[in-house]
Amino acid sequence: MSSSSKLAGFALYSTAMAIADDDDDDDEIAQYNLLLSTAFDQSGRARGVRRPLRRYFWQDCLAMTDHEFKRHYRIHPDTFGRLSESLAPLWNRSSPRSPNGEPVIPVDEVVAVFLWRVATGESFRAIGARFGRADSTACDVTWAIANLILQTLSGLVQLPRSNAELESLAREFESKYKMKYCIAAIDGCIIRLARSPNREQSQLHNCRKQFHAVQVQGVCTANLLFLDLFAGMPGSANDRGMFNASPASVMLPRLLHGTPYFIAGDSAYPLERWLLKAWPDAEVATNVQKVFNARLAKCRCRVEHGWGAIKWRWRMLKCLDCDLAHAATYIGAVVLLHNLTVLFKDKWSKAEFPPPPDIRNRHDGGDSDSDSDDDEDDGESGHAGGGLVSVTGAQRRLQVAQGLAP
Repeated sequence: MSSSSKLAGFALYSTAMAIADDDDDDDEIAQYNLLLSTAFDQSGRARGVRRPLRRYFWQDCLAMTDHEFKRHYRIHPDTFGRLSESLAPLWNRSSPRSPNGEPVIPVDEVVAVFLWRVATGESFRAIGARFGRADSTACDVTWAIANLILQTLSGLVQLPRSNAELESLAREFESKYKMKYCIAAIDGCIIRLARSPNREQSQLHNCRKQFHAVQVQGVCTANLLFLDLFAGMPGSANDRGMFNASPASVMLPRLLHGTPYFIAGDSAYPLERWLLKAWPDAEVATNVQKVFNARLAKCRCRVEHGWGAIKWRWRMLKCLDCDLAHAATYIGAVVLLHNLTVLFKDKWSKAEFPPPPDIRNRHDGGDSDSDSDDDEDDGESGHAGGGLVSVTGAQRRLQVAQGLAP
């Protein structure tokens, strides 16, 4: 028996004997005898006293006002209800059942556990204590709901399929930033990892900012709706390498072939007819180039605003605490949640929900991993988009620039 167990047993025994000597109350003596018998197991080791789990927190949340509910779970109760309804069929088929045939944990509660995790980044131990569930249960249902979201809501992240959709996206940028033919912006984002990878992968995931991370790439519209997502690249990758490895490098030129529309990118991306970037500062000599660069920069920043909005609302992605193999799944689920709130116009404003004091006045946008030293690409390097049309990237950029009103 350990010294702490001996001390605990001696304290309990002394207390019981003192009561027995001072008072002959049989009930109190019996109570302490029961305490002595249950405090130690047969081997003499002290047993841990487990506090009863609270089960009333989720019921209290159901009685919250809309504003208070959204402050905790980051989405409006109506959006929460639609999300739960869409996940209910799969959850009811795959979750453990009670003797009466009902799921052991109802779908609205597991969705609440998942949202609390991604909204706050709280540990599973704290979430389990808050919802009255075991730590392992909180972990398991969070992972299960992340996978169900990918299965059920994957259609929320997709590229446009018709010229009418392309035209609608281009009008959004033109009305806001006076840039014609731009339908979306593309950029990468660094997602910091809370856990260090193993020794073999440590250097691979060490990003240029000297911490372990994974890289993600997104294509975002003027309304911050993500059309494409590529997640899971190691932190040491740059935007050019991630773009070449992503399906977007093949799908985007096919989508925009034979159309006047293009994607806005920064200096890390190749200059193609369908992917335009600004002129380097050393080459800007005319007012046409200056106007184009200024307006393209505003368009390109929308994807950075999109990553910033995701990290601001879903704090788990500020420092992702999960297994490396699960990182892409959680990132994908959070981006789908973001698109769901955009489509339902469920906004999260800083005026309505001000930041806590420790992060106020701090830049919270997406961490772009752009390589500004990449050489200028004229679109004839054999990339997936080159050769689809006769106009090169440099020529198309000049055409767009000359067509802009001063």
